[in-house]
Amino acid sequence: MNPFTGGCHFDAGCRKYRDECGSCPKLGSSEENDLSRQVWQRRQIAYGGMSSTQLQLVAPCLWVAEEVRRSSLLGGFPVTVIPYSVDVEAFAPRDRVFARNALGIPQEARVLVFAALNVSERRKGFSLLVEALTGLREDPNLFLLVVGGHAAVEQIGIPCRPLGYVSSERLLSIVFSAADLCVVPTLQETGPLIVIESLACGTPVVGFPAGDMPEMVRAGDTGLLVPSGDSAALREGIRTMLARPDRLAEMRIKCRHVAVGEYSLEIMARRHISLYEMMLERNQN
Repeated sequence: MNPFTGGCHFDAGCRKYRDECGSCPKLGSSEENDLSRQVWQRRQIAYGGMSSTQLQLVAPCLWVAEEVRRSSLLGGFPVTVIPYSVDVEAFAPRDRVFARNALGIPQEARVLVFAALNVSERRKGFSLLVEALTGLREDPNLFLLVVGGHAAVEQIGIPCRPLGYVSSERLLSIVFSAADLCVVPTLQETGPLIVIESLACGTPVVGFPAGDMPEMVRAGDTGLLVPSGDSAALREGIRTMLARPDRLAEMRIKCRHVAVGEYSLEIMARRHISLYEMMLERNQN
């Protein structure tokens, strides 16, 4: 969201960017003419020097596109949605027995994976996952993999392996392939690559409807979405998904199909080329 705010990357529901920022809650400020207002004003001058035909915006999902249209800075410019993509050869299903052996996970475990660059960032919802897991401690054979930095896993109450930051795409594909479910309880998001990476590895997703999650996580096909911020609903979503291993097996196939058919690098490149061609044709007329 940064290009159309007074500086924040995610507004956490503030919505002041729809006017002219100021009194920024991220800054803990009560001043109308604070840094966020000043940044907003500088951007207003910069964008104000362009006509609507001089700037074409690309958003990674419908939610961002709608926020752009509502913004006071960029609302007058055209915006096109082109989703993020991943290398679907690097992110591909790996043998589950091998993946679990490589990570030291019991073969009979029911494995969840959570991944974020910074696990402790509130927006990513790890604390909500921990709340959800408190009601699943009696469920047999649960195991949690955590990818990312700053993971506090002491109070989770189920077997857990923090893997830290993982930069290798091959290793990440092994992590996703070892899991039964990828849990994405993010509260605000543009387009979490982690979801596409999981789908490409054939792993269904359960989480909240943030950003482009509703576009990627399709009930009964690629996963399940529950009401945002509701840890109890997240718990039941996890339990419901894990209760049907036969259904999960079917969904793994659909996850891979959706990732390859809609979120490959080649498809994203073609969408950008089509946009450039449309812009050239528009400017020539």
